[in-house]
Amino acid sequence: IARAVMGKEDDGSLIFAGNIEEGSVVTFGYGDVSTILSDSLQTVMKINNNPIEAIFIYSCMARKNLLKDDINVEILPLKEIAPVCGFFTYGEFYNSNHKNQLLNQTMTILALSEDRRRKVIDDSSFKFRGDETLDKLNLYRTQALSHLVSTTTKELEDLNKHLEERVEQEVNASLEKDAIVQAN
Repeated sequence: IARAVMGKEDDGSLIFAGNIEEGSVVTFGYGDVSTILSDSLQTVMKINNNPIEAIFIYSCMARKNLLKDDINVEILPLKEIAPVCGFFTYGEFYNSNHKNQLLNQTMTILALSEDRRRKVIDDSSFKFRGDETLDKLNLYRTQALSHLVSTTTKELEDLNKHLEERVEQEVNASLEKDAIVQAN
C-alpha cells in the first residue's frame, strides 16, 4: 500500500499520509512521471472500447503534487470520451478482508453509461506529450532517479537475503560447536 511522505520531523523521522504499523516491512519507491502518464494513456484507450456517457474521477492530492501541471495530461484525454467531473482527495478507502484500508497516490476512474452502444472515437486524438513537449532534462533526471531507487532497492534486498543466510550459517555453526563441547 503506497504511502506519501508528507514531512520530516526534527529527529529525522518521516511523516506519512496514512498509518504504517510498527514492525511493517517497507520499501521506498519513487513515482516515475513519464511511466504514470504513459500508463494513463493506455487506460484511456482501454476504456474507450466501452460505451461511456460520463466519467467521475477521484484522484489523490499526493498524486497531483507529484505530477504537478502534468495532472492535466493524465485527465484531459478522458474528456475526449465523455463529460468528466470529480475531485482530489486525501486518499481513498477500500475494504479488504472486512478491514477498511486507506490508499493514497491513487486515481480511481468510474465510467458510467446506460446506453450499450459504443461511441466511436478516434484513438489518435489521444495525445501523450511524450518527447515533443516534456522537458527532456527533467525526463532524464526522473529516469535516472527511478533507476537509482530501483537498483538500490534490489541491492538492499540482495544484501538482506545474504545477511539472513549468513546469520543462519553462523547460528548453525554455533549450535555445532555447542554440540561438540557438550559431547566432550
